[in-house]
Amino acid sequence: MITCKICGKECNVLSRHLFNSHKETTAKQYYDLHFKKENEGICLVCKKETNFINMTTGYHTYCSTRCTQLDPQTTKKKSDTYFKKTGFTHNMRNPASIQPFNIPEVRQKTIDAVKALPDEVWKKRDEKIVETCLEKYGVSNVFKTEEMKMKSKETKLVKYGDEHYHNHKKAQETFAKNHNGCVCPTQTQEYKDKVFPLRRITVIEKIKKEISEKKIEITLLECIDLNKIKFFCHVCNKEFVMQYQMFWIRISNNENICNNCTPYCSRITRPHRALIEFIESISHHKCESNNKSALDGLELDIWIPEIRFAVEYNGSYWHSTEKQPDQFYHSKKCDIAFEKGITLLQIFEDEWMEDTEDVKNLIRYFILKEETIKIEDVILSCENEYYLDKGVGLYHFDKILKERGMKVIKDVEPTLYDRSGYETWNCGFRVFQ
Repeated sequence: MITCKICGKECNVLSRHLFNSHKETTAKQYYDLHFKKENEGICLVCKKETNFINMTTGYHTYCSTRCTQLDPQTTKKKSDTYFKKTGFTHNMRNPASIQPFNIPEVRQKTIDAVKALPDEVWKKRDEKIVETCLEKYGVSNVFKTEEMKMKSKETKLVKYGDEHYHNHKKAQETFAKNHNGCVCPTQTQEYKDKVFPLRRITVIEKIKKEISEKKIEITLLECIDLNKIKFFCHVCNKEFVMQYQMFWIRISNNENICNNCTPYCSRITRPHRALIEFIESISHHKCESNNKSALDGLELDIWIPEIRFAVEYNGSYWHSTEKQPDQFYHSKKCDIAFEKGITLLQIFEDEWMEDTEDVKNLIRYFILKEETIKIEDVILSCENEYYLDKGVGLYHFDKILKERGMKVIKDVEPTLYDRSGYETWNCGFRVFQ
């Protein structure tokens, strides 16, 4: 028999007595008032409130199945139990559990089942991932956090010696292995069947709207793929094909869109123009653009003959191996400039965009003769050998190092670097000792 703490009557089933005699008091209220222990009803993992079960049991220990699985005690108990049965702490370390997934038929069946899931499932999953990341880290993707960026750079620096390392070739090989020889997502049949038709409509509508609003004298003829668009120019009455990205670059710079009327080689990008404007703002001399006489026919983007100083602005895409496959394309200009007594500074797009102030200090050093940098800032030392990047004023710094009693022992051939996702040949190094 149980004595009711409200009226003092004895009863067999307390909850039934409450329902019949004290309808204003629920079982939860009665339990909270007379039986609830300290910290009961609080999840052991996330500290949220848990649900009430009944008068006999009280509250749930965890608020959800997820918290139950995350509790270290539960995890240890599962691990110990599985170890007693199989000798392994986890089923994914048990060869008997993994073996079925190594059978091609089973793997293919699993892949097919995943692909058969409706788009709504993937969309809901992606939305949930973004929601969770925003709640936890304040960004839509955990890899956008500064902590993850720094960790990635540190790992690349330790493993490959370059914090911006990207093995583009290996990535393509892996993707091709998993996607029937396709080296990028846009080449897969799934992309062509599902994604491309939808994005193609969006691209066409966006470009047509821009042409109409700005009254540009061209007509969109065809969207060849998401990267190439065919137009007709009403000024020269010719057709031309342009990259999607280049179209918007020319739009943002208020430049002529037609390739025939304004070829690629005759235009200057916004970052390139900003570089020229900066040099002209600090120099007392006029800058010559696209000079081809100083280096025996090779073009110099910016040339100041009075002080024999030149600058090459190397765009990430147009100076990648895709457009400039020659390993010695950049190095050759450095060598000829050195022979002719020209201080040549080769600036890559990502350097100008990400380390603008450092590049400006280097230019001030050459033009204004300001002590904005030291020679130690531009050379790398390794086991009593000093490596000078040929693209950082080879003629000038070679002269200084030789004056300090150093000798040239060898030249290191150009190597591939990742520049904003594009493989690019650097300028090579000159080694002193």
